[in-house]
Amino acid sequence: MLRRLFPGWTLSVTSHGIWRAEGPMLISVSSCEGLIRALADADPEALTRAATDLDLPTP
Repeated sequence: MLRRLFPGWTLSVTSHGIWRAEGPMLISVSSCEGLIRALADADPEALTRAATDLDLPTP
């Protein structure tokens, strides 16, 4: 689902459980929730599109 919400990013989880996103910058965090927060900060337009697509209130 995250790949659909943030299509400009390559998302993965390392063998050590680190969540990574590679796009305009590199993001490495220890949890999925942290990754979502970091992606929302790094790509607010994608978050707005996702909220619109899911019919959620925009932040």
